Order: sequence, then C-alpha cells, then structure tokens
Amino acid sequence: MEMVSEVEPLAPRAGAGPGLKQPVAEGLLTALQPFLSEALVSQVGACYQFNVVLPSGTQSTYFLDLTTGRGRVGHGVPDGIPDVVVELAEADLQALLCRELRPLGAYMSGRLKVKGDLAVAMKLEAVLRALK
Repeated sequence: MEMVSEVEPLAPRAGAGPGLKQPVAEGLLTALQPFLSEALVSQVGACYQFNVVLPSGTQSTYFLDLTTGRGRVGHGVPDGIPDVVVELAEADLQALLCRELRPLGAYMSGRLKVKGDLAVAMKLEAVLRALK
C-alpha cells in the first residue's frame, strides 16, 4: 500500500500537463535559458508572454523577459506587463525554436498571433539566431 501511495502523487503531476504535452512546451522554453545573455537583452530589450495552445486544446502560459540582466524565461506570466503577447500552437513553438518556422512567416500565415507591437515581436528573430 505504501508503494501505491508513493506512485499516486506522481500520477497527478504527470497528468497536470494535459496529455503529457505540457512538459514539451516548458522544456522548449526553459532550454532557452543557457542562450540568454546581457548582449541579447541589450539587443532585444523586451518582455514576451507566450500563450501556448496544447494539443488537448488547453492553454499554458510562459514568459521570456529580456529587459534586465541576462534575461529570464519561465512558466507563468511575467512579473511586469509584457511588451508582446504571442499565441501559438505547441507544435509551432517547437518549429520556431528549431528554426523550421520563421516568426514573420508564422505571423503572415496566422499560425502566430501577436498582441502588442509587431516590430517588438519580430525581435524574436534575434532570440532564434542566438540558438544557433
């Protein structure tokens, strides 16, 4: 019985990401952390919120704050008001971060929705170039 109770807490955590997909988006964005730098912050100087639509249809929120220090990325909303809110499907986020999809092309085709300054949103290209 103790083994069952040890296993039970793991099930809700695994199930918390609908269809086990949430860790994919979270993993993709947290993988950005090593690429963040003061140079990138000075180049971009903006805060982004990503509303990622998971395959289950639910939405998960992440942020990329490139306004101070070396920048930060994480789950949830940013501390301040984001300069840009980007909404996209998890598969499109993966394609963007793997450089298989360009932000402008994604925006023009409607796969990436932007609320806020489009010019600031296009600075995501600099972030993607840093991933090389």
